[in-house]
Amino acid sequence: MGISKSQCEERSRSWRPAALRTALVLISISFCWLAGELFVRNLYEGKYAQRPFFFKSDSNLGWAPNEDLDHTFYGSDFQMSIKTDADGYRIGSLDDWRQAEDLIVVSGDSYTFGWGVSNEETLVDQLDRLINENDGERRVVNLGVGGYGTSQSAIRLREFWRGHGDKVSVVFFLHSHNDYAENVHFASIQSGRRKYRERSPNGSASHLYNFLSRAVENVLRSLTSIENDEIRPSPDILFNVETIKVELEPGEIEVGSLRVNSSQLFDERQHQSLTQERKSLTALQSELMKLSLAEIHTRAEGGAAVVMHAVIHSSPDWYVDEVEEFVNMERITRPQQAIEFVGRVPARDEFQGQLENSHSGSHFTPELNAFYAQFMNQALASLSLE
Repeated sequence: MGISKSQCEERSRSWRPAALRTALVLISISFCWLAGELFVRNLYEGKYAQRPFFFKSDSNLGWAPNEDLDHTFYGSDFQMSIKTDADGYRIGSLDDWRQAEDLIVVSGDSYTFGWGVSNEETLVDQLDRLINENDGERRVVNLGVGGYGTSQSAIRLREFWRGHGDKVSVVFFLHSHNDYAENVHFASIQSGRRKYRERSPNGSASHLYNFLSRAVENVLRSLTSIENDEIRPSPDILFNVETIKVELEPGEIEVGSLRVNSSQLFDERQHQSLTQERKSLTALQSELMKLSLAEIHTRAEGGAAVVMHAVIHSSPDWYVDEVEEFVNMERITRPQQAIEFVGRVPARDEFQGQLENSHSGSHFTPELNAFYAQFMNQALASLSLE
């Protein structure tokens, strides 16, 4: 039995209000989303834009800066322009250093990298410009990476040495107060108890979507107990790698001359806290420090490069003393090699300006980076006079 014309018209009339309401809802949602998109873009500028990954996972190092970056990255309350070359080394105002015949390498963690400041404000870039005011043949290379201890820095130096070691005349190593903790963390990666994996995707083309997804992540992060042995996504959008704990059978692993129970390789923050209370390094921490310094000096010895060690100002006295003792042991072991320990930089009351940024985990201010550049420039000048 067919449907009459009048019935069709009646059904059509009954559907129209529902279809109209649906269309109005969709239009309203689209309008609100568009308004929200414009609001987030205007308020936060590029903070929630889609951008390349900052870090990448690395089979040898755990993580490393990505290659060929040239973007502005945003923390929770700061921003910085970061530019890296084809190997992931941070570069500054003078760009490519590969044509230079004489290289000065500065190695360390996020303080060396220049966390919280833009390319031209890092201590390495300011030193590079100071040197090139008088000598265009020498260039300074930034091997610093956030979160690295001396163990990872030594491996990064080894990798750099394979391609450029014959040009390196000076290695300037900047020690940080948490290197020993980072070394233990890296030992857990090398043992297979931790692995790094990349998060994906790194945002969408919609700033509003990225803003909302980050807000949800932060809520979930706050609800997750820190007892859970997994590092949650960062509260900003700088990082794209996260570590996961790998459950292994209990047993012993070799760390240099030590045999260590794998259960010792627990969270580096606990290790750091215990060490600060004790005011001395454990046997494991000491062994990791010795191994990494031996690796650094072995590279430099092969190329007849001078190695200079400094410790950042926020390091406690006992740690400065321990680093000096390790360096002196290396000097005794390698009497023919030029190894220098220049102490804490800056020394107490030597710098009168603001030492640390109020953001970015209290990293160096551009003014303090300028002081470091001047200090290193003078230390390099003294080497040329000897």
